[in-house]
Amino acid sequence: IPLPKYKIYLEDVQGFSVPLQCRHCEAAPCVQVCPTRAITRKKLSEPVLIDSELCIGCSSCIIVCPWGIPKLSRDGKVVIKCDLCLERLQKNEEPACVKACPTGALKFKSIAELIKEVVSGRIKKDWVLAKIENRILRRHEYRNSSLIAILQDIQAEYNYLPKGALKKVAEGIDIPFSRVYSAATFFKAFSLKPRGKHLITVCLGTACHVRGGPKIVEQIGRILGVGPGDTTKDQKFTLETVNCLGCCAIGPIMVVDGKYFGEVTPAKIDSILKKYEDNSKKKKVLHDKRG
Repeated sequence: IPLPKYKIYLEDVQGFSVPLQCRHCEAAPCVQVCPTRAITRKKLSEPVLIDSELCIGCSSCIIVCPWGIPKLSRDGKVVIKCDLCLERLQKNEEPACVKACPTGALKFKSIAELIKEVVSGRIKKDWVLAKIENRILRRHEYRNSSLIAILQDIQAEYNYLPKGALKKVAEGIDIPFSRVYSAATFFKAFSLKPRGKHLITVCLGTACHVRGGPKIVEQIGRILGVGPGDTTKDQKFTLETVNCLGCCAIGPIMVVDGKYFGEVTPAKIDSILKKYEDNSKKKKVLHDKRG
């Protein structure tokens, strides 16, 4: 059995992203051998958790775990993996292990922040690929018929499709890379370049074009300093154009994070964008909902 490549993972537990050493492997032998049902996992995609009140410290899980993750507590009464540090997180404090790490090897940041560091090369891309394999591919049971759904999940998670992720998907579901790449480039909803926190889409179809669609694009470009297909330097906005959004009667159409704005004029654009600038720190990163 190969040794795990990573020492820490971020998992969603009770609404918090917390670091857990457990690999939450598919077989989960610890769940099977626990005599008191102290170790449980409701779904395959969820983390394996230990109920300390039910644990009797029999060490069965320690014996069968291929990764050597479970350990006996100092008093030898119960098995532990991680205390989750929920109380610290509720106080907006870092997990104890991250704060105590003397080398800064442990990371605790939002996905958006981590992706920026991956793109800049400060964090190895293997971290992203591990998450894709451990969470997304497993969720879809490595079915090649789920290619589009897998790409949608990756896009939703990282706001774009990293090239390494496409290779990982091809390997994981055993199909040629060319097929994955074709799907990723065929659908407008997918992007091979990092997108900003907010996606702006302007329709340039015939109806919107004659009603001033190009002027809308020009005005947005002047305000944000970007052209179609580009992202602002602060990673807040990405500007894209499409041929039709199916709302010709209320053109020209501008869409921000899936919200449609009809009969837009250059004079209205500044007020629309300010709504998203003012709330950029409060809103989650949304992905393109055009399907």
